[in-house]
Amino acid sequence: MAKTDLKVQYDVEKNAVDLTGEEWTQRHDPIALDQVSLDGKVYGAEIWDTIASNYFVVVYNKQIFADNGLSVPTTYAEFKDICLKLKDAGINPLYEPISDGWHHVLWFPMVGPRYEELNPGLADQLNKNEVTFAENATLVEAMTQIKELYDIGCFGDNALSDAFSDAPAKLANGEFAMALTTLTAPVAIEKDFPDVKADSFGFFPMPLVDNQLQPAHPAGPSKFIYSGSKHVDEAKQYLAFLMEPENLQYLLDNTPDFAALDFSGLQDKWTAEQKAFLDAYPAKTIVYQDAVTYVNPQWMDIGKDMVAMFTGAMTPEDVLKSIDQRRTDMATTANDPAWQK
Repeated sequence: MAKTDLKVQYDVEKNAVDLTGEEWTQRHDPIALDQVSLDGKVYGAEIWDTIASNYFVVVYNKQIFADNGLSVPTTYAEFKDICLKLKDAGINPLYEPISDGWHHVLWFPMVGPRYEELNPGLADQLNKNEVTFAENATLVEAMTQIKELYDIGCFGDNALSDAFSDAPAKLANGEFAMALTTLTAPVAIEKDFPDVKADSFGFFPMPLVDNQLQPAHPAGPSKFIYSGSKHVDEAKQYLAFLMEPENLQYLLDNTPDFAALDFSGLQDKWTAEQKAFLDAYPAKTIVYQDAVTYVNPQWMDIGKDMVAMFTGAMTPEDVLKSIDQRRTDMATTANDPAWQK
């Protein structure tokens, strides 16, 4: 979950037990631990691979790129050109499943580090209600580029009905040259399709607004203890058991979708391709669903608005105005002082 959900959706100060003094908090990655903390107190335990399973990046088929004389793009224009060349060659460019309602939303907030690079301090300004999404030219450009990718057919002919669960098969059989998925997707593909090796795929960042940064995303599924429980001590013991190093290592070793966990003292299992991506692209700031308040709780609503944008019922500017309005509504309900001016 995103840090901004703690107060808005879960009201952890009232509903969750303070876990600040637990031993495992000393081994928890500080950035990940911050995502389950509020006002200096730890309320949750985040047991997750916040890199390999959280960094949604473009996974591409190396052989298809080589056969068509394509190289990894460094700008949006180059990426758009790749999509058009693949279409001309009769190859589906990128598998973007929209029917799930959530996946296509990734394209916008996951590029948050690039927004910050182009507009230093923008997330803080948004959180202070000093600026809006709709009035920022970079955010408008990003949403406009997403629409353009849909309009030129980069996402395939059936994007509105495609489902994310089919992504591994679509990549494995070469029906699509690329997909927006995780760093561990190729490992999972090899497990399900043994003839397709993980190292046949490479990675690059989502190239909207010429992004060349990793999508640092320290938030993930988290566990809390209900403050009204009659078994708080037992629940603390259970969390401590889960966070014992040998148990974390067992989870890591036996979960194909994980390459590392957000705790110190564990043995990771990065592949050469994953390491190459992490070495090639810096991670400067966190994604906007983690950095900007009142964004993550409206994820599915943003998805509906983007579908309306794809089908012509809304403009990119309309989508951003809708995000702003929902942020205002949530902030007002939460009595956020930044909206009480």
